[in-house]
Amino acid sequence: MFTVEPGIYLLPILLKSVADHPDINWKRVEELLPFGGVRIEDNVVLEEDGVLNLTRQACQAAERALARQFGPFDQKSLNLKL
Repeated sequence: MFTVEPGIYLLPILLKSVADHPDINWKRVEELLPFGGVRIEDNVVLEEDGVLNLTRQACQAAERALARQFGPFDQKSLNLKL
C-alpha cells in the first residue's frame, strides 16, 4: 500500500516568477488565491490485476450511506462553483 498526494499551491511569492507567462489564466488564479491550494490524498494498493483505490472506495461507501438515509443527489444540485 502507498499514498499518492498530488496538489497545487497558490503562493503569491512563487507566482511572481511566472507573472508574464501567457498560458496562465490569471483571472482564475485570482479567484482561487484565497483558498491557498489543495492536496488530494489517495491510499492505494497494488494488486496483481490492477490498483485498488481505498480512498475512493471509502468515499463511495459514504455516498451510498448518505443516499440511503437522505435520498440520491447529484453534484449539479450542490451548486458548486468550480
